[in-house]
Amino acid sequence: MKGLVQPMTELINKLLILFCCLFVYVISSNDMYMVVPMIVVIILSALGSLYDKPVVRILEIIVFAGLSLFFYQFLFFAPLLLYDVFLKPYTPAGLIVILPAAVNFSAELWQPFIVLLSLVGLAYLIKFYAVRLDGLKNSYIQMRDDAKEFEFALEQKNQELMEKQDYEIKLATLNERNRIAREIHDSVGHVMSSSILQVGALIATLQDKNAEESLINLKNTLTEGMNSIRNSVHDLHDDSMDLDSQLYALVREFSFCKLSYEYDAQSSPNIKMSYSVIAVVKEALSNIIKHSDATAASIVFRELPGFYQLIISDNGSPKKFDLEKGMGLSSIKARIEGLKGHVHLSSEKGFKIFISMPKEAENKLKQGDH
Repeated sequence: MKGLVQPMTELINKLLILFCCLFVYVISSNDMYMVVPMIVVIILSALGSLYDKPVVRILEIIVFAGLSLFFYQFLFFAPLLLYDVFLKPYTPAGLIVILPAAVNFSAELWQPFIVLLSLVGLAYLIKFYAVRLDGLKNSYIQMRDDAKEFEFALEQKNQELMEKQDYEIKLATLNERNRIAREIHDSVGHVMSSSILQVGALIATLQDKNAEESLINLKNTLTEGMNSIRNSVHDLHDDSMDLDSQLYALVREFSFCKLSYEYDAQSSPNIKMSYSVIAVVKEALSNIIKHSDATAASIVFRELPGFYQLIISDNGSPKKFDLEKGMGLSSIKARIEGLKGHVHLSSEKGFKIFISMPKEAENKLKQGDH
């Protein structure tokens, strides 16, 4: 409880106290200048509310006490002025009003003074409950805001868990595809290759032309089936390589500093290009851990009409580098040049690796796979 009251609540409370004081004043005084004390006290109270500082409030009480010392009519409005200082660190300053009250006390004024004393108690109770009510309102608002923040944090956490679950399911699916492709390649492919070799050996040893022709047709059929299986396995293996998921896995495992990640590509690159991108990102993240004092880093992979773009940057202190001598940087350069791409390094405002890889290189790689 700090003695703080909302402006509108305080205005209503002071108007109520003023009305009570004015009622007692009107029935107890018939002075022709009776309106003057009321106006002066209202001005003092208004100035105190406008400049709500301890010095101003204390000065307000001193001025009021000085006027009341010579003009007892001001005492009828003491509850209004005392309301301003109740429940404040400077509340004891209000005791100064006792002096003019004692000086001006007389037998004919004892009844109004008792009523005024009651109004002072009423002003204190009004201030006490107003402050308490505002404190409860502020506590409620704080609790409501905390609840909303907690709810928002829970929603974010739930969203992260859903994304992680989707990622795990996707990664498990891709791994299963990769496993199936390997098994087909290792088992069915081995059997087909062995069959083709055996048929070739029979063709070389048989003297029967009719049987030889049949075996040649069988060998061609097996070869065609082998090529079909090989192509299907390659396609299945390519589909099992999701670059976005693999890069995201690297981002999740990186804990050296805050790492942001952005993937903006409608299609995934060829598997060889994808493996090269992953190797480059691994090398770049390793360099950040070994050589950088960065507190934040970022990875951006995006697809443009004619090429793919990879940007890896951090906010570490600029350092000298040699693209030819550094093992990590030279390895990155070699991989990208193998894709007919370009590497640009910058040490302005941190360290940045800017890589572009033309899609023509990806198409050539795809053709080379088959």
